[in-house]
Amino acid sequence: GKVFSLMMLFKAVGSRVFGSVLTEADSGGHTQAPLALRMLKVTFGASALCLAVPMVARSYAAVLTACCAFEFFLGFYWPAIAILRTEHVEDDRSAMLSLFRVLLNALVVAFLELSGWLDSAQLFGIATVMLLGALSCTFELEQGRRGGLQRFWAAG
Repeated sequence: GKVFSLMMLFKAVGSRVFGSVLTEADSGGHTQAPLALRMLKVTFGASALCLAVPMVARSYAAVLTACCAFEFFLGFYWPAIAILRTEHVEDDRSAMLSLFRVLLNALVVAFLELSGWLDSAQLFGIATVMLLGALSCTFELEQGRRGGLQRFWAAG
């Protein structure tokens, strides 16, 4: 219970820090979506580093610290993705959210199934690679904000 509480505390602090950064940016006249995208880059990059720690470290303290740092950056994820979702998902938002939930649940089930076959270092490695893939998607999304996404949708 204490470890779970500690991780939830770090997630709440991360969310609060994101809110403070957003408030600061709003007062400076910046728009939210580009900031949210930059924060997602930080989130995915830092989270990948955090999840790489258990692959090499065997110390309980090092792994716990890395997991708490991961949860801190997870606190950035949810508000940032909500801002981007309001900008990029216009039609039939509920259907899109349902699709996201189904995909997330499929990932959870896949990882639970893999946990019986792979050791924890391999699972953390897969999660790290997935986060790096998500990081690369943020760069594609940024290019889309510059006109590429509109060309993509128009071609389809």
